[in-house]
Amino acid sequence: MGSGHFLVAALDRIEARLSAWLALHPVPAVNDELLRLRNTALRSLGDLGVGADIETTSLIRRQVARHCIYGVDLNRVAVELARLAIWVHTFVPGLPLSFLDHNLVCGNSLTGVGNLDEVTAEFDPDADPDMPSLFRSQLEDLLARSESALLRLARTSDATKREIDEARAAHQEAQSEVVGARAMFDVVAAHRTGACQLPVNHDEDNIIKESKRPDVAEQILRLNPVHFPAAFPEVFLRDRPGFDCVLGNPPWEKAKVERQQWWGRHQPGMRALSVGKMNAAINRLQESRPDLDRAYQSDIEQTKKVAALLRRTFALGAGDTDLYQAFGWRFWHLLADGGTVGVVLPRQALTAPGYQKWRKAILSDGTFKDVTVLLNTAGWAFDDMEHRYTIALCSVGKGVEHTGKVAMRGPYASRLAYDNRTGPAEINTQEFRSWSEVAAFPLLPSDAALATFRKLRNHPRLDRTDHHMFRDDPSIHPSIHPSIQPTNQPTNQPTNLASSALHRTPLDGGSSSVRARRWRVRPYRELDSAHDKHRFVLDAGRSTMNRNIWPVYSGRSFDLWKSNTGEYYASVDAESITSHLQDKRRRSSNLKRSVFSEFEPEVIDDPATLACLRPRIMYRDVTNRTNRRTVIAALVPGGVVSVDMAPSLLWPRGTARDEAFLLGVLCSMILDWYARRVVELHVKFNVLNSFPIPDCDLTNDAVAARVVEIAGRLAAEDDRFAGWAAEVMAITESAHT
Repeated sequence: MGSGHFLVAALDRIEARLSAWLALHPVPAVNDELLRLRNTALRSLGDLGVGADIETTSLIRRQVARHCIYGVDLNRVAVELARLAIWVHTFVPGLPLSFLDHNLVCGNSLTGVGNLDEVTAEFDPDADPDMPSLFRSQLEDLLARSESALLRLARTSDATKREIDEARAAHQEAQSEVVGARAMFDVVAAHRTGACQLPVNHDEDNIIKESKRPDVAEQILRLNPVHFPAAFPEVFLRDRPGFDCVLGNPPWEKAKVERQQWWGRHQPGMRALSVGKMNAAINRLQESRPDLDRAYQSDIEQTKKVAALLRRTFALGAGDTDLYQAFGWRFWHLLADGGTVGVVLPRQALTAPGYQKWRKAILSDGTFKDVTVLLNTAGWAFDDMEHRYTIALCSVGKGVEHTGKVAMRGPYASRLAYDNRTGPAEINTQEFRSWSEVAAFPLLPSDAALATFRKLRNHPRLDRTDHHMFRDDPSIHPSIHPSIQPTNQPTNQPTNLASSALHRTPLDGGSSSVRARRWRVRPYRELDSAHDKHRFVLDAGRSTMNRNIWPVYSGRSFDLWKSNTGEYYASVDAESITSHLQDKRRRSSNLKRSVFSEFEPEVIDDPATLACLRPRIMYRDVTNRTNRRTVIAALVPGGVVSVDMAPSLLWPRGTARDEAFLLGVLCSMILDWYARRVVELHVKFNVLNSFPIPDCDLTNDAVAARVVEIAGRLAAEDDRFAGWAAEVMAITESAHT
């Protein structure tokens, strides 16, 4: 809710629409109510009211704020500021300030219960959601006790101080009537943190007794939850339970205590120190202030419980618990069927694999009505936000009336570009979901970009093992590149080079609509910068590397068509690291999801086929939108290993010629243009696997053959690549022969 900016804007929007509608469709009861308010105000003003003009729109705005606007915030000051903002915005001379205690609530939006389905799922997990539930009926009965008081609250107009007092009394009565339901919600919230078990006996008295247990009550006090059905029973007891519109700008923080930030609040200037001096200062403060250290440890423990609660409540991604992800789910769960969410999110919400369940849930039961992407260059959109962020303004609709199409536009890097924006591109939901296995949103700033993107998407994904040559829906796949038309020409048997890390199998050509791809490639992280740190023997320069000491590559160790920049992450002992990598692939080859499960046993058992012993493709995991290129790949020599910032490509099936072709495509401007549509900060495996890569006949396609030739020449920098270059040439000559 913040200080109420969104609520005030929503209030104005509703008032404008309602005023326009009432002008064309007068409602006698509404007109009588507005007349009563105007007369009451004029009587209150007395002589001051002579000649006063109390506009109907001001009266409507006041009533909209009283009956249609709700808000929740964790910060008590923010709640009071929002209340003040609405009072000022809806002020009518002669009328008292509206009663807003029921509408604007202080508490944590995430730690409480969002809807009745959540409680039913906890207490009755085996119940069919499409069938009537006795437990849910009991829960609705508990909430319905407040109905009489809520009706009195709704009928008061706040025209006089006496009516304000009546509204306050009705609100307090309504809250006292839902004490049983609130107790049940408290028990659910405490259970999610592990503070208690759900009682088998669902009797109201037993639930209230359970909620008053000291450990449960203490946990609820810490969580400060807002249980939406108990806070706003009238919203969740109607035929379409939930809110018609939800607006939010959630924090982009993590449910995690950052050591330096926490201690920096207690000693001014600490965070301006270097990392080493800052840590030393924190250590001294911990020793001298055991009271602060206890508070620090308590905050860590409580934050862990909150994070566990959020993960139990919402389908969040791996790693740290991002609050914006939890808020996205909460908004969706609060929404009534047919309603709309408007939310400000980081672009990662539209691309991150860990948030795909949220996107897919929306695409299944609604849609993204409008996604507008902003580049916060120079802080033009949000000055107090990091200027390098990419921001997504998302409008999400829920219900069958919203399904069918996804609308998107941007990115816009300035206010001028945003003000001159055109209508969004609309994409069929089925087509959109075919673009990415995680339902990620690309950046498509124009119709031309969308058309180009669609043409590139006609090519098979990098990870496809088969190639669909024809599409049934020409509106979704309007063209097929000539280089991937079916051919009756047989594909030649690749040269058998068993000593290399590539496992090669022949492929028979054909003209069927689905055919197997000639080659198969998988991205692979060789070493982990954290878990394998103990294997790094020293930080060495280029001059110290030799046959016994190998460099450890990071993304900075290579560049486009440049296999070695001389900047290494670390170094390793060659003998010990090859032994480790051989043991690692033997162990993982039995795992179905492992890349090594696709290699033949004789390849796995032969240490001479380790990928690190021969030239191979690496690419940078970390990228940046300010870089001149998004995909930076290179052929690196044998005798190097890499950490997670520089994944390599392994080939369960293929030839050196296929490798040269893929390298040429990855380093092309066309592929880089595509990558810039879908990459934010990292070229994750799911992103790389979704890249469209032409499945060309390298023997008979002149363009593809030229790609192989150019890539082979650029990649083979020196004698270190002589063997690889010879493989490319041998296969080429064999094919032509």
